[in-house]
Amino acid sequence: MYSITPLSSIFGELLHIILDASLSTTDNARRIEPSTFNYEGTVFKRVVAFGLDLIIIGIIFVLFAIAASIIGVLSFGLLAGPLLAMLPLVPLAYHTWFLGGSRSATIGMQFMGIELRTWDGLRPGYLQGAIQTIVFYVSCTVTSWLILVAVFFNDRKRTLHDMVCGTQVINSPE
Repeated sequence: MYSITPLSSIFGELLHIILDASLSTTDNARRIEPSTFNYEGTVFKRVVAFGLDLIIIGIIFVLFAIAASIIGVLSFGLLAGPLLAMLPLVPLAYHTWFLGGSRSATIGMQFMGIELRTWDGLRPGYLQGAIQTIVFYVSCTVTSWLILVAVFFNDRKRTLHDMVCGTQVINSPE
């Protein structure tokens, strides 16, 4: 089902996904008929995609912390505190940027071939991407990740934060 690819090919694909998400000018409102949504294998793909996203967020986190520390030293400590206090916003910014973007999928989701859609087949906007992210982190924190078992009890493999935000994860039709 999955084949092992050279590391250079993986990095090339990730670079393509990042550039495509940030430079794309495609119509953000392209609708897919909900009756054609394909949910097969999305639970496994979501788990792997989230793992990849955690690695990417960790790298961004470390780079941001290093930059904040350097700026803190150059500002004699005046900016270190405020910049380091912004570190928890990195995951929110990452998920909002990609879920609300033209591909409606994070880098990990794009790599696994899945995307986020609203219940009526549209791509979510940045506000809905931000709300989706906040509800995800809050619900997982409060329930110790147990809330994610909801995917096994509904046909469309939706989690609680999907249901609350009116979204669903599907296999990318492209």
